Amino acid sequence: MLHSYLVVFSFFITSSLLAQFEVLQTPGKSVANICCFDEFCVFLDAGGSFFKSYDLGETYVMLTAPAPIGMYDMVCIDSSIYFIAASSSPVSPTANIFKTIDGGQTWTTLLDTIATFWAFDMANEQKGILVGGITGNILQTNDGWETTTLQFSGPPSVYYVAVHFLDVNTIFRGRIGGISRSVDGGETWSNAYGFNQIPSDIYHFSDSLLFVAGNYNSSKSQIIRSIDKGVTWVKVYEDWNDKLYDILFISENEGYVCGYNIIKKQGVLLYTYDGGDTWNKLWHEQDKRLGAIEQANDSILLIGGEDGLLLRFNRNQPLTGSRDVFQENNPIEVYPNPAASVLNISISTKMGVAIPAQLTVRNLLGQSCYLENITLGNTGTGLEIDVSAWPPGLYLLTLASGGQHWTEKIVVH
Repeated sequence: MLHSYLVVFSFFITSSLLAQFEVLQTPGKSVANICCFDEFCVFLDAGGSFFKSYDLGETYVMLTAPAPIGMYDMVCIDSSIYFIAASSSPVSPTANIFKTIDGGQTWTTLLDTIATFWAFDMANEQKGILVGGITGNILQTNDGWETTTLQFSGPPSVYYVAVHFLDVNTIFRGRIGGISRSVDGGETWSNAYGFNQIPSDIYHFSDSLLFVAGNYNSSKSQIIRSIDKGVTWVKVYEDWNDKLYDILFISENEGYVCGYNIIKKQGVLLYTYDGGDTWNKLWHEQDKRLGAIEQANDSILLIGGEDGLLLRFNRNQPLTGSRDVFQENNPIEVYPNPAASVLNISISTKMGVAIPAQLTVRNLLGQSCYLENITLGNTGTGLEIDVSAWPPGLYLLTLASGGQHWTEKIVVH
């Protein structure tokens, strides 16, 4: 009996224009933080508002904000429990921590102290840290801010502007001039990297993979990467004109950093498909900073910016403007054909970046028989597929990208 299957390569290529994202409007002034769950997303706005959306930014429900001004960071423990850090007074250095256990309907003030803090994180509902200020204060809690401990007070020149828990014991804090690390829950600290930048965000995807984005004198920016829990670091990106604010990685290969370019005066989104080895840019035409990025679900990314801007990006759909990706009119080379055990596929590209792709095998009835996520290299990709267990017959190999399609007939015997 002859069995026929359809082999489909689907390539998701990003274009060079951020304007191809869906442009939405939030009720806020400047989106500072986004947390998303299965059914909804919550938005913290630096202008003093707090709201939810149940339809990925189409409509909003306004909630009571715990502070009228100065809210700068939010940590979501789950879909109901959030912590918000704020400097609630415009004239005096007052630091506050607020908590809700009902999704933002009501708030409890956990901390109200005269101090200046610029960065905030929680490892869990009990363990948290505040860092920053002109005195370099580090305030920690192990009981959900019922009690606190002042871990360090440094000279006026020490400005801590970022902090991040890798786990309950391993903490990274960013200061002007470097990254420090603690492996004992914040009891002691050591220098991890001499970083002539102002770190804006510290992010980890896994226990070993970390990224730090930073700016220097409001211009030159860098991204550094560690694959050994912050013991060693490598610079993977540098630009004199970008200001970078927030980092998001979907996998160990696919990542995004949002910010603002001071020369073009446009929002900028950096993206990588090879774990940070190479970075490319998408632009937004408006003169608005892009300050927060979050994954809403498997497909949708939300990017928040100034003046209530919200960009919605379906990362599983190729954007327009992605033609002229491949080296040849027909970029596919398949051998041997017919094949009995191994099918070799060579695809020539000229994007200059790594491209995520999906390999799907379907029979002619449309039933899925095989599915694998792959990444095309920046100059070309070779694939090897084991067909030894495939029933003999005719297969169709289709390469699709941004409206372009190529089809090859494959015979397995």
